[in-house]
Amino acid sequence: MSFDVNSEDTQKVLAFLLGKPSFTVSDTVKKIFHEKDLNTHVEIISSVYDVFRNILEIKLEGGGPELIDRLRFNWRILRKADLLIRNRGKKLLSKKSPPYDVESVFQDILQSEKLHDCFLKQLCEKLFIDSNGGFIGHYYNFLVATKQKDLKISLRDSKHNILINNLKRLIWWIIRANRDKYVETDQGETTIYFPFLTDEI
Repeated sequence: MSFDVNSEDTQKVLAFLLGKPSFTVSDTVKKIFHEKDLNTHVEIISSVYDVFRNILEIKLEGGGPELIDRLRFNWRILRKADLLIRNRGKKLLSKKSPPYDVESVFQDILQSEKLHDCFLKQLCEKLFIDSNGGFIGHYYNFLVATKQKDLKISLRDSKHNILINNLKRLIWWIIRANRDKYVETDQGETTIYFPFLTDEI
C-alpha cells in the first residue's frame, strides 16, 4: 500500500500533530500505528514529510521537521483555514443551514484531493468551531466583523447566565486574530505565549 497526502493514515498523523506539535513525526506514527510493521511506519513517515515539504516549501534535513517546522505548519494551516472561511463562508452560509459542509470549505487546505474526517475534526477543534464545524458561521462573522454587533454570537442564555463555552470560544478567536506571538520550549514541552490581547474587537 502506498501513502500520500490523500491517505487516511497520513492525515491521522497530521491531525495528531495539529493538536500536539511537540511530538515528532516518528513518535506520532509509533503511537498511532503501534500494531503496524516497521516498513509501513517508514512509508507513512515519508508521506508526512512530503506534506510538510509542500506546505512549508522547505527542504527537510536529517530527522524530519523540527519543532519550529511543526509549529510553522500548524500556524500556516490555521491561517489558511481563516482565509478559506473568509473567502467561502458567505456563499456557504447563504445557501445552507447547519450542519455545514466543512469539507467543501477546507477541501484544498492540504493540497489534497480528499480530506478525511480525522483531519477535519481536529482542524475544526483547533479553530474552536466544534468538531463538526457547527460554529463556522459564527467564526465567519467574527473574521469579517467591523463592529461588535456583527458578531452574532450569544454570550448569555435566556436566563442571563454566561455561556462559558461561547465566552472561551470568543476569547480564543481574539487571541488567534492577534499576530503578536512567540514560542518557548522547556524540556520538550511547548508553550505558546500571546503577550497582547485586545480589549475590543
